[in-house]
Amino acid sequence: MTQSPSAARRILITGASGFVGQRLLQTMAAGKAASDVILGLSLLPPLRSNDDAANGVRMASCNLLDPPAVHQLVKDFQPTNVVHLAAQSSVKRSFGSGTTDTWNVNFNSTLNLVEAIRQLTPEALLVFSSTVEVYGKAFQAGEVDESTVPNPQNAYARSKLACEHLIEDVFSDRGKAIIVRPTNHSGPGQPATFVLPDFASQIAELEVAQSYPKRILVGNLDVERDFLHVDDVVRAYCLLLGTQDTISGVTRYNISSGQPIRLKNMLEQLISISGQDIAIEVDPDKLRKVDVPRTQISMRALEKATGWKPQIPLNALLTDILDAQRAEIRQKK
Repeated sequence: MTQSPSAARRILITGASGFVGQRLLQTMAAGKAASDVILGLSLLPPLRSNDDAANGVRMASCNLLDPPAVHQLVKDFQPTNVVHLAAQSSVKRSFGSGTTDTWNVNFNSTLNLVEAIRQLTPEALLVFSSTVEVYGKAFQAGEVDESTVPNPQNAYARSKLACEHLIEDVFSDRGKAIIVRPTNHSGPGQPATFVLPDFASQIAELEVAQSYPKRILVGNLDVERDFLHVDDVVRAYCLLLGTQDTISGVTRYNISSGQPIRLKNMLEQLISISGQDIAIEVDPDKLRKVDVPRTQISMRALEKATGWKPQIPLNALLTDILDAQRAEIRQKK
């Protein structure tokens, strides 16, 4: 039977120890109904501090590349909602020797999870985190929306699009799934392997450095990108989970601000927030092999379905990232 709005939900979140997963788990734990049960899933054994079983929040460890383990977990937990975040999510790591690992992690983990849901909890709602990277060369024609034909340009994006096709094949006629394509999102806790925390980490290091001149190493700053605060993205996930009783089959939504900004402008804002005199120098090792000049992404479908709009301004995002990197450096000293 379909879950009624008042019925208890059993929510499974994969990748719960990751950047987005931790924020989603915290947000959902704070706003959940008393009868809801949330299980956060990670590859590594969970930290006890993340486990709050008395309040219906638990953590568990499971290798999503192990089909019997995934089957047993879904059988035991019987989720009504699944948010699948676990992935190899770095575009840079998806090139060269990281290509096969990206495909293995992203596609096979999704295949195992989808198959377990299909067999054991076919009425559960799956929310799958894809990426706007699937549009690839399609950005060259201007704004993209959910009807735009994807044209991915790297292994990360291709692996995510393959997962979308898998989900569509399995859930279109006999289930319910929401595929979300989030734009770039950042915030406190994101690793410095991603562009804005990388900028902020270098700036925070320079704030305490005694050497001069101060310089920051960067890749291509001429590209225009759409960025959101991770908390705005998490809020979109929560709203979409609330649509379970109104959807069937497979639905897609972009999550974006709709307002791309030049990467150089974001870096200059970060430097301005720091108050430092910092020179900018291009590092060839930071340049992508394939780089889309501009990403213009419509979020109108998501707004129409849920009322969602981004709430956190860019300056607040940049300040949060820089403060987090400053705190990390203080801990290292």
